[in-house]
Amino acid sequence: MYKQNETIKILKVSGLASFFEIIITQPLIYFKNISQINTKPILRNMYNGSISSGSLVFVLNNIQLFSCKLLQDYSLHNSVVALMSGGISGIIACPLEYFMICYQLKKDITIPNLFRGLGMTCCRESLYTFGTLYLCPLTHNKIRRSYNISENISLLFASTISGTLSASLSHPFDTIKTHQQSKIKHILPYEQLISVINLYGYKSLYNGLLFRSSKIIIANFILYKSMQSIYKNDMSI
Repeated sequence: MYKQNETIKILKVSGLASFFEIIITQPLIYFKNISQINTKPILRNMYNGSISSGSLVFVLNNIQLFSCKLLQDYSLHNSVVALMSGGISGIIACPLEYFMICYQLKKDITIPNLFRGLGMTCCRESLYTFGTLYLCPLTHNKIRRSYNISENISLLFASTISGTLSASLSHPFDTIKTHQQSKIKHILPYEQLISVINLYGYKSLYNGLLFRSSKIIIANFILYKSMQSIYKNDMSI
């Protein structure tokens, strides 16, 4: 069982990180979604779904951090722990992201569609947390040991490297998921993949990558600065 102060620390980290992340990155999320489904942006809608986004980030941060703590007790490699934590959090991310997309695109919310895109969400989250919870601190520590640069600069480099890599690997899953959740008719992931490629080409699987990569880089930096603030410069999970 966790000690009460450990639980409070994780909640503080999640709250602090989600607050600043949504304020800064919500427009990036909006433009990412718009780019993926080839819809014209409406600037006044940029912060639509902010409450859903904030709730999503707060809940996912908690699930991912608590999952890491629990899974580490089973002597698993940190990379496996990070992947599994993402898969677990995808179960919660799917319906919350569905709400956010419906708010942003002004679409009706239907209960049977809450878990549309679940498989793609879990795959994406696994690759995302692999970058955020494993590669980012690993890269940060290696940079700090190898080069005489400041803490913030090394963390920025680590966030950029891990964020760009995880975004690039996971973005096709995110694109298919976004199409599944934004369409009225439900089709299977493989069918959605073929449909997207036939309509828009292979390159369309990476539409919005710049916005999502930027969002993840910023989110990584904010998360670990929040962890350093709460844990007093301890980068461990």
